[in-house]
Amino acid sequence: MNVLNISNSNPGQRSKPDHPTGQDGSKGCKVLFVNPPSIPYTHLVEGLAHRFSALHQTTAMPMGILYLAAVLERELPGVEIRVVDMALAVRDYSSDPDRAELDLEQFTSLVLEEQVPEDFVPDFIGISILFSTAHRSSTHIAAAIKSRWAEAPIVVGGMHSTNAVPGLLEFSQIDYVCRGEAESIISQFATKVVEGGDVEEIPGIIGRSKMGLGEGEQSAPLIKDLDTIPLPAWHLIDMPKYLYASHSNARRIGDISQDGEATIVTTRGCPFLCTFCSSWTVHGRVMRYRSTANVIEELTQLKERYNVSAVIPEDDLFTVKKARILDLCQAVSEKFGKSLSFQFPNALSVATLDDDVIYAMVNMGMSLANIAIESGSPYVQKHVIKKNCDLERARRVVMTCREAGALVRTYFILGFPGETREQMQETIDFAASLPVDWSLFNIAAPLIGTEMYDQLLERGEIDQSFNWDSAFYQERVFDSPEIGAQELKDLGYATNIRLNFFENYNLRIGDYERATNLFQDVLAVYPAHLVAQYCIGIAFKATGEEDNFREAMDLCREMLSKEDYALAHTQYHQFRDWFTELPELLIEPPVVESRRNGPRPGMPNKARQAI
Repeated sequence: MNVLNISNSNPGQRSKPDHPTGQDGSKGCKVLFVNPPSIPYTHLVEGLAHRFSALHQTTAMPMGILYLAAVLERELPGVEIRVVDMALAVRDYSSDPDRAELDLEQFTSLVLEEQVPEDFVPDFIGISILFSTAHRSSTHIAAAIKSRWAEAPIVVGGMHSTNAVPGLLEFSQIDYVCRGEAESIISQFATKVVEGGDVEEIPGIIGRSKMGLGEGEQSAPLIKDLDTIPLPAWHLIDMPKYLYASHSNARRIGDISQDGEATIVTTRGCPFLCTFCSSWTVHGRVMRYRSTANVIEELTQLKERYNVSAVIPEDDLFTVKKARILDLCQAVSEKFGKSLSFQFPNALSVATLDDDVIYAMVNMGMSLANIAIESGSPYVQKHVIKKNCDLERARRVVMTCREAGALVRTYFILGFPGETREQMQETIDFAASLPVDWSLFNIAAPLIGTEMYDQLLERGEIDQSFNWDSAFYQERVFDSPEIGAQELKDLGYATNIRLNFFENYNLRIGDYERATNLFQDVLAVYPAHLVAQYCIGIAFKATGEEDNFREAMDLCREMLSKEDYALAHTQYHQFRDWFTELPELLIEPPVVESRRNGPRPGMPNKARQAI
């Protein structure tokens, strides 16, 4: 990306688009889809405005956009579609040593100028807002779009949009919000835009007129047969940038090949009633499934066209129907052997996993199992979050996954509404008792559309002006009667460090090679991670490798000698009593304010996931 020079010229309003005619005589149209970055707005703005600030933007295939584009291409011959992935643009920009210092609207305009030809004038623009942290960013992106194409309507969709209709329509640059699954109505919307019809007649499309009539809660119809949705329009994006991304949506933990990793979705819906989840507001409570043959066809095309070897299913609930899962796993194994590996960032519910399913999934290629338990308190499970996870079953699931040969990572959340310190400690104690490779402790985030969001409103801990920059799982900006915001963040951060490093399960049982591999994975991405380097040394000492131990301690000292290694200094300052093998360094080190080599507590970036 050329970010050295920004022209002050305003491209101005483009002429109205012409409409090519399809082979069947139908009138075509031009559509621009935009995927906004998920970094909270304040961090994004700071990163764009300062050349040496880090922008830790993960990259994932924009599946919602690719499905919508595929539907349009099938149903509207002559349609011309462009996809601009602002998240990918931010990642590329962050790695450019010669980047300019910009505000978000300047950056958006530059990206549009570089990626959208002058003669491409869209009939409408769709912005996919999946994450609440993209709320403010998307409004500024919409403003930059309007400065170029003033007459083209902007419609926003996605999970956050579905639940934030009034707030989004407060911005004049946003014309419509689509609630729910848009595949069922996107072609109708495009046709009405081109022909001049009233788009607010379409179920799920809400503009200011419909809001005024109190009809803003209507959603687009759900698609019952998922096999009728065409495969994603991969040809519209630069696939290698997603397949081989260094900051991808895959969880990099352990010795897992990441070459050619692609996202798929095999189900929609979730019948569970977890108070912290809003996915059901888009996909419903009733499960819908793609057929085994349909999934195999997608995997085959990904393998043959793009040499994909790692697959990331992004289902909300992959394992809910045992017979289907066993059939799918067997079909994948027969078709691809060991040439595909699978990571599940979510979709694995303890209630749906047993020995048969786990071994079938490992045989299919599941090398990393992410198990969402959320709380180790039976009371919280039943009365606070309504997940009702059977904790003893969860323990058996973890043990079976490990015995089957998969790396195991568990997810927990602290700070639910009404959750006491004692109940949080129950969660920490339960996590510490599990035979897992890694545990991740997040902070309960009030996502709009969730029961938890409504509870926090009722408790008066947040209000309608809640800053969406704070709607991610490592931030808390409000105190509660049970615990203060900073205390909660410190608790989560310290627990992640203690259980995953100093008291890592593999270290405790003497599986030092496995532990060291995990620590080295962290260091490879975050070279200033003092705790990871120190724990590698501890593993060497336990195995009697004195030379390697001393070298590891020397590397720790070298980290602390570098003033710009902020993460190393912060970790040593916060956890210095645990660095017992570095007694001569037990002094007050400087805490350097820098983001060049690692995160700080509370920062919403990839490092917070890693540590």
